[in-house]
Amino acid sequence: MSTLVEGWRASKLDKPPYLFDQDRASFAHLLSTKSHAFTSLKEYTHGSAFGDKQDKKFHLGLLPQPYQGHLSTASVFILMLNPGVSPVDYYAEERDPQFRQALLKTIYQENKASKYPFLFLDPQFAWHRGFNYFHQRFRLFIEEIQVRKQISYLQALEYVAKRIACIQIIPYHSKDFGNGRLIGNLPSSKEAIDFARNELAERAKNDEITIVVTRRIQHWGLREGRNVILYTGNETRGAYFTPRSRKKILERLLNS
Repeated sequence: MSTLVEGWRASKLDKPPYLFDQDRASFAHLLSTKSHAFTSLKEYTHGSAFGDKQDKKFHLGLLPQPYQGHLSTASVFILMLNPGVSPVDYYAEERDPQFRQALLKTIYQENKASKYPFLFLDPQFAWHRGFNYFHQRFRLFIEEIQVRKQISYLQALEYVAKRIACIQIIPYHSKDFGNGRLIGNLPSSKEAIDFARNELAERAKNDEITIVVTRRIQHWGLREGRNVILYTGNETRGAYFTPRSRKKILERLLNS
């Protein structure tokens, strides 16, 4: 097991602020000025951050999302920046125990046996904004798998959910990102970057996986190659899949 996952498994996530244990010292001086710790939807919607277009603080009352999917079995990895935030995130964690448990299983990587290891492609959470975000981006692949393998759409959804993963360079939610100096300085960020540069890069070199770096390519530090696609310019906006990335992703999904 990678030190990235080991670090998250060792982290105490029983009460807010929810942090990677090794980040606590780094965040100590930032907690009062750079983060929120709302513990419920009501606290969030009645607080000053609700509706604030300039809010760039981390929401540490929400469980972190350092990655999605199962890292040992996925064959397509999407490298991103950090998870966003909306009232739905607070509602989901507060009101849906199954969703919260699925998040924790993902963090601890206890989701290998799940029918949908990538929880934001799990149809039982289709009401969540995360499902809408990722389903919209992976729909073309799901439809193509459905046709190629002559299976139902639901079966194709399960097929893709078992083969994709995403990793965030910062695991904490924010409405907008404005803390670039933390990238590579937070221990959790360092672990994500090291995992990508070492384990994932080696697997890509061995033609085992395909990597698509959608944001902050300078921080991820990977080189473009046969199995590594780096987004540049307008490609980074919205992190949608481009013609060159779609072809590579589909090839990997069909052959893994």
